Amino acid sequence: MKKTLLSLMTLLALVGCKKEMPVECNSAETKALAQQTLIDQLTNMAISQQKKIISEENLTVDTAKIRQTLKQFKIEINDVRTDKKEQNKQYCVANVQIEVPQQVIDDANTNADLYQEPNVATNADLKYIELKQHTFVKDINYNLQPTDDGKKLYINLDANDLLELSANTLMDALALPLRKNAVQAAQEQETIGEEEPEPTAEEVHIERMQDAQKNIEKANTGLNLVWNSTTSTVRDALLDEQRAWLKKRKLECQLQANDAEDSEKDITELNCQAEMTKTRTNALKDQIEELEASTP
Repeated sequence: MKKTLLSLMTLLALVGCKKEMPVECNSAETKALAQQTLIDQLTNMAISQQKKIISEENLTVDTAKIRQTLKQFKIEINDVRTDKKEQNKQYCVANVQIEVPQQVIDDANTNADLYQEPNVATNADLKYIELKQHTFVKDINYNLQPTDDGKKLYINLDANDLLELSANTLMDALALPLRKNAVQAAQEQETIGEEEPEPTAEEVHIERMQDAQKNIEKANTGLNLVWNSTTSTVRDALLDEQRAWLKKRKLECQLQANDAEDSEKDITELNCQAEMTKTRTNALKDQIEELEASTP
């Protein structure tokens, strides 16, 4: 009987000494886990972008260079707040800062100029991310949940926009030398091609049509990016106006096309749509900012 009682007391002592992971938004363990998770996800996004560049542009950015440059990124987690608590789960908010080397920002902007695309600051604005010198800043949400035995802690982060901007900036910077070489090679090829016969009128027309199609596709992409950058509440408030504008664009550009020569009708209509879309994108961005500022 005494032996049984002693065994029971020993078991209770062991249970009482079991170490559990703290489930607190601002604990050192939680912040370290969040930081490592952000680093891992940023690395995965950069590698995903690398595969896309290889597939679409036939350019290979060295994986070791990606990992080496990522080590220069500094991630800080500040102003941690507990948003909500449940029985075995906590919902948290924190201010995350990702400091990017200035050279990476500069090279990414040079890449944007090379392809006439939005620069880093513009991309940050579109994602509602603050850019302080060469640091991306945004509040993110995350939740914490331990395993049933309390020995491990799992975290779920909502930081896709912040990480995507950081990964895209990194990969644009690293791909810059390769893209410059590709552009130079294309220019040299064009120089060689100058000795060839002048293109026919049909070839010129096809090329102009292709350019017009690319312009409207790029303009529509920019418009959709701005439209999807805000909340569903703001989009609902602007939906009727947006639909009316789409009808107006179609009608006005058809009228312009009707006044053009038969061979120019399609190109005229596409160019009209591209120009109207660019103007609408700027106006829509201003409207969204005003509505968001006035929304509680």
